[in-house]
Amino acid sequence: MKYIYESVIEAAISDFEGFFNPNAQFRVNYKTANINGPAKVTGNEKGSTLWFNTFGAQQPIESLDDVMFCLIILGHELAHYVNKHVSHKDQSKTDSIAIEGWADNFGARITFTLITFGSAVSEIIDNLTAVPFAKPVPFKFKQEIILKAIGRALLRIYETVYKNTDGSGQYLKSSQRVFTFLAGVTAFFYRLWGDLNEVWLFYVYKRLAFDTKLTDRAYDPHDKMAPDALFERMREIHIQIKGEERFITAGMHPNFLNLIGTSYVDDPEERERRKDRLREEFKRWEFKFEL
Repeated sequence: MKYIYESVIEAAISDFEGFFNPNAQFRVNYKTANINGPAKVTGNEKGSTLWFNTFGAQQPIESLDDVMFCLIILGHELAHYVNKHVSHKDQSKTDSIAIEGWADNFGARITFTLITFGSAVSEIIDNLTAVPFAKPVPFKFKQEIILKAIGRALLRIYETVYKNTDGSGQYLKSSQRVFTFLAGVTAFFYRLWGDLNEVWLFYVYKRLAFDTKLTDRAYDPHDKMAPDALFERMREIHIQIKGEERFITAGMHPNFLNLIGTSYVDDPEERERRKDRLREEFKRWEFKFEL
């Protein structure tokens, strides 16, 4: 079966809407138009709309890499959408950087949730990885194919999207965006399993970043980690957007709340407990593995 980018967009949005309870009547408003860039979100506190480039949406899907490229872009935009970022009015120059950084991180979790649990997305992946007249691809082999495709797509994102935002003053540096996305991947698996398996994470990172030489291209020894103040501002912004509500966007099925829910903790003690749990996880790591 032949697909275009819009096929992937429609499948992913359908799956994302399916992560919510039916009675929530959650819908993603989206349109195609002649816009600059592959996608964007517009709106205000009353609602948002996802926009996709008409020309890009009509381009054929040539490989699984194209699907993953589309899902990474879409994950970022859905992060803006579900967190109602357009309702926020910047109060400082760093607000935009904080919001876009969070969309990279949270978007990675959305992308991996769609790949792991999205039935329509899985159908596209299955069709693109199927071998004619052969048995279904074994899970482990398919997993390998998917991770490598994401790695190549992330390299493409870095070269064609992230680097184009350098100097805009609205985003983290392109190299930092790569590692912010990878941190989101780590968060996905931690939230999925409740712990961090060092062997598994290095298996994943090897395919996402090392095999494609992305780390060589993106790593800059002069880069500094994003300051703690930026992460604190990310949290503050989402607490403000959430207000007195339990979630920024309510109605998500409980199975997905821990992965991509929009409830933000405004409790310093709870945040410290989470940090302590992660510190204990890292202490158990031996960092002995074979690539």
